Amino acid sequence: MDKLIASLIAMTREAANHANELDDAQLAQFVEEREQLVKQLKQLTVHLPEDAPERLRYREDMKQLGEWDAIIAGRMLALKDEAVDQMGKINVVRKQKNAYDSGYAAADSYYFDQRK
Repeated sequence: MDKLIASLIAMTREAANHANELDDAQLAQFVEEREQLVKQLKQLTVHLPEDAPERLRYREDMKQLGEWDAIIAGRMLALKDEAVDQMGKINVVRKQKNAYDSGYAAADSYYFDQRK
């Protein structure tokens, strides 16, 4: 259990310290690796009572993990917002292209633009 928690702390600290440098693929890999560690920890601690010494010993570490999680979650939200912004721009370009392509079907136009 000590090794699992040490690995979890090290990987989370590293991700939090370099959160602004991580891209979406690196964050996805981090989440997958972390999920495996958390599953293993849950299996080991599922039968421990809340006041077990094993749980109390790592209480401060878990608080620190929560603070690092907030930093990492902030980066994830920033990447999500960036992706939403880019998707909005793509949709605007599509609409403009569709309007341009279908805009020359009018038979009563006096002016027309030749396509190159």
